[in-house]
Amino acid sequence: IENPSAGRILIKYGNGTPAIASDSSTAFLMVRSAFTGDPKTVTLNGKRYRGSIEFRKTSNTKITVINQLKLSEYLYGVVPLEIGTTNTPYEALKAQSVAARTYALSSRHTDQGFDLCNTDCCQVYGGYDVENPATNNAVNSTDGIVATYYGNLATLYYFSSSGGRTENSENVWYSPVPYLRSVDDPYEDIRYWSYTFSASELTDYLKK
Repeated sequence: IENPSAGRILIKYGNGTPAIASDSSTAFLMVRSAFTGDPKTVTLNGKRYRGSIEFRKTSNTKITVINQLKLSEYLYGVVPLEIGTTNTPYEALKAQSVAARTYALSSRHTDQGFDLCNTDCCQVYGGYDVENPATNNAVNSTDGIVATYYGNLATLYYFSSSGGRTENSENVWYSPVPYLRSVDDPYEDIRYWSYTFSASELTDYLKK
């Protein structure tokens, strides 16, 4: 994709020959695999993705690349990156699948034309190439299961390290949530962090 403009989308082959051109700033290009077998994947920047790839122009200078696929197929590319698969108990993989599914259904970027990004801003997503049979099975075996609180999707946060204890939600995200209370984490060694500030730096931080 070269020379983004306010009035067109131009997609070129690797040799520079134009492949697709659109004169509409509201148009989009959808790319699907012509493969008749399974899984059907599309390769983008050397990585394979299930479903289809949409190129949509959202501003004068950027083209948004969106992977459209089934929720279960999205989770195939999330769960192994978020929990890992080496020596991870199967029940933990299932729990992570439920947490990731619940989180995914609470879309974060609908105002930008898509549901979730592929970074730890939402959930890390790596597409088809990161899939693992164990996590795919965990996703399939928990299909349709989500966490709820009084009939609504629960707000779930998970992390790689708690330092030995979690935190109350309002101390991180401002709003208190009844089930997001600080508790000891017996499964992790307590860790300590140390930072050094000058007197003037500390004064500036406290003022802010």
